[in-house]
Amino acid sequence: MVKTAPDSLLSAAAELLDRGGPGAVTLRGLGLAAGVSRGAPYHHFATKTELLSAIATRELDRLADAFLSVDKQGAPAVREMMLIYLRWALQYPERFRLTFGRWEDDDARLGAAAARVRGLFVTAVSDAQEQRELPAGDPVRLGVLLLSAMHGAADLAAAGHLSPTRTGRVDVDDLVNDLFLHLKAAARP
Repeated sequence: MVKTAPDSLLSAAAELLDRGGPGAVTLRGLGLAAGVSRGAPYHHFATKTELLSAIATRELDRLADAFLSVDKQGAPAVREMMLIYLRWALQYPERFRLTFGRWEDDDARLGAAAARVRGLFVTAVSDAQEQRELPAGDPVRLGVLLLSAMHGAADLAAAGHLSPTRTGRVDVDDLVNDLFLHLKAAARP
């Protein structure tokens, strides 16, 4: 079981991840990077998988907090959440890949954090549907469709395939704006 780790350890681990991907994150290396003994991280994490899961959980918790800070309602809230998500994915591509990559082991904290983010997003989608700003239908399915679009946009942008001056003459903000123009049109009776 993962004990609550000091935020400084998770911050140092996230920085290691940012610089070199999951391969750069080791428990011994984390001690050195965090300025503590090499054995100190073992008091909080039994395995590297637990450490990586704790990083992903913290990232999802931060996304959820950012979603909660959106003071808009309806489609503007959904749009803002999508932009928060995309900007995070582009600023921290290794954290994005880790957090939304494949997880072999079930981790209750990671699952709960992921459910919280999805729940906030689906609630915003449902509210926008009730206000007839997004097309009617199952808000969970529409939420998954929008999340899929965000993942694709983040991957394309990170690979350099989205640019306001090159391919498609579009960036992620433009894509989100275009998507909402189409969704708004589809929501009209």
